[in-house]
Amino acid sequence: MTQTINNESNSEIIQLLYLYIAKRIKLPQILSILAFLTFGLGDALTGAIMMDIRGFGGEANLLVAYIYASLGLGGLIAFKILVTFILLFVAFVMYQRSGGKSYWMVNGFLTSIAILGAMATLANIQAALGLSFVNPLNIIFIFFGILLVLVEAGDILDNRMAQTRLAEASKAYPWQNYRVMTK
Repeated sequence: MTQTINNESNSEIIQLLYLYIAKRIKLPQILSILAFLTFGLGDALTGAIMMDIRGFGGEANLLVAYIYASLGLGGLIAFKILVTFILLFVAFVMYQRSGGKSYWMVNGFLTSIAILGAMATLANIQAALGLSFVNPLNIIFIFFGILLVLVEAGDILDNRMAQTRLAEASKAYPWQNYRVMTK
């Protein structure tokens, strides 16, 4: 009897925790976590494994190969995490400086970083297993293409939403938005 009540209370606690997390976590936070896991950790770990198997010449990025050769796995992971945090910091600074008006543009940037990390991780795994893999130069071109498309689409969407909000606000109470409309 006590065990059944305890299991029900545990499941209710887990359900409430899940609902709390689902309501608090927003899309940019999820994309930041994905970018950190794929670009920061996934690429670093699989790159180190690939360099252990194929040698330092297997890494297309000479800086990453040098860091791994001189500092080892810990140095490589620290470097990749630092670069990832810098990219995430830049994205959120851009979002804050825009006053929250570049929501979709920042999400496009974060999505492209997560996709880059996933492609690099997959290529490292394939190279480590001796399978054919996508050329790192092609991965970079794909990344820049995705970056351009997603950031520009996000910017267009953000501008469209801002125009819609301004049009709706000016219809309802034009005298309250006089300062906004005169800028």
